[in-house]
Amino acid sequence: SFLIEYEPSIFFSSSAFDKSVTERGDRIPLLEQHDRTRHPVGMSIKDGWVKDASGLIADFLLAPTARGEETRELAAAGMVTGLSVGFRPIRNKTETREGRKHVTRVESYLDHVAVTHQPAYGDAQVIDVRNFDPDNTDLVPKLAYWRHLLK
Repeated sequence: SFLIEYEPSIFFSSSAFDKSVTERGDRIPLLEQHDRTRHPVGMSIKDGWVKDASGLIADFLLAPTARGEETRELAAAGMVTGLSVGFRPIRNKTETREGRKHVTRVESYLDHVAVTHQPAYGDAQVIDVRNFDPDNTDLVPKLAYWRHLLK
């Protein structure tokens, strides 16, 4: 007989990143392809996080650099639209469902978000790319809140 062990199904609870977002939601870097050897191409903005039934949504301000502009152009052209999170699990809930190991990340430390061409979760996507005046203090901290108007 053979023992076949399957990879576990891994999910995130809706509150997995709440503590990270509350404590450092304005300091979470946006990286290219999880590349920690380079400076970020952007940074999350204060009050730019919204959690709703579709998931966790964030706004990032891209750096005014060639790499930041390249990231914006690639995302706007639909060439690089995946997102991925770099995290450290803190608390998990593990159970067996239909003979398979099922892991739910109950709490995780959100280290960074990465723009990637192939995300681990297909629904983790860039929703929109916009230009705006970063000196407009009425608009900048509310981008995620107003995102529904873009649909």
